[in-house]
Amino acid sequence: MAKFDYSKSQATATALIDSFGQALILTHTEQGVYDPATGLIPVVTTTQAGIGALLDHGSREFDGTLIISGDKKLLLSAKDITKPEINDTCFIGAVNYTIKEPLVEINPAGTVPVMYKLNLRV
Repeated sequence: MAKFDYSKSQATATALIDSFGQALILTHTEQGVYDPATGLIPVVTTTQAGIGALLDHGSREFDGTLIISGDKKLLLSAKDITKPEINDTCFIGAVNYTIKEPLVEINPAGTVPVMYKLNLRV
């Protein structure tokens, strides 16, 4: 039996997010490797461009711990994106958000991420 091709689902999700979403920049910062010549540990920053649909959380999603008042939900296209991490930043709509828990990868077969559902906080 042939397995379902989730790359088509990813393409559909990307087309919808592209139609109804907006451009964004994801930034990941981490410590580099200690440099004995300088005695410093450099900070390494990587950025990637993406497309996402920024939404309000539904009232049932607010639990007061992970999702709090003022948080936003981002549906992020997984096409050509490295999975974001908690505490990465997302610049979208002239606002710089921080990615907080929960961060959900929609990947039904475990082979092709269809999209990511992120919780953003100012």
